[in-house]
Amino acid sequence: MSYKDLYHHRQTLPFYVKKTEILKLAQQYSDKKAMLVRTGKLTSDVLRGLYLSVEDPRRLKINYAQGVNIIFFARDEGNNKCWQRLVIMKEAMHLFDNALESASTSEDFNYLLDDIVMGAPGPKSAGMRSEGIAFWRALSLFLPEEERSSISQRRANGELSDEEIAERVKMPLQHAPQLFGPHYKAYLEIVLAG
Repeated sequence: MSYKDLYHHRQTLPFYVKKTEILKLAQQYSDKKAMLVRTGKLTSDVLRGLYLSVEDPRRLKINYAQGVNIIFFARDEGNNKCWQRLVIMKEAMHLFDNALESASTSEDFNYLLDDIVMGAPGPKSAGMRSEGIAFWRALSLFLPEEERSSISQRRANGELSDEEIAERVKMPLQHAPQLFGPHYKAYLEIVLAG
């Protein structure tokens, strides 16, 4: 099974689906069953979330939950419920990464943080591409396409504001416009092809 299968399953579900349901479906469609979600010693101004796979050597420093994939997320005022929902869904999308996309060493992770924090010049690292793909995978699960198209039309007609959409969809306001942006369908095609 694949992310594409998860996306198509999402089309059959109601308007709003809880993040816990998305997590269960991500595990089901990725064939990676064991997953824990925990708060971590993270601050949302630097890193809102982190995914550690079973194979990640950094796991040796964690004294519990051996043999399971773990999502850590920052629990501070910068990570409200809408942010937590997006972060947890996005980190769960790393279940679909292949080994080349994973930041599985401390060095890879440090390079990835440099890319994120400093906007490193040059081509994006495999880890940074993976972050982008995980984000767009998560974003495309917020709404079934039929609902997204309908809301897009209502937004274009001035019937719905981004604030109203973010509230209804339970997502961070700054990412609501991306659901309707000119690149949404192109990015969706990329993540569905992967």
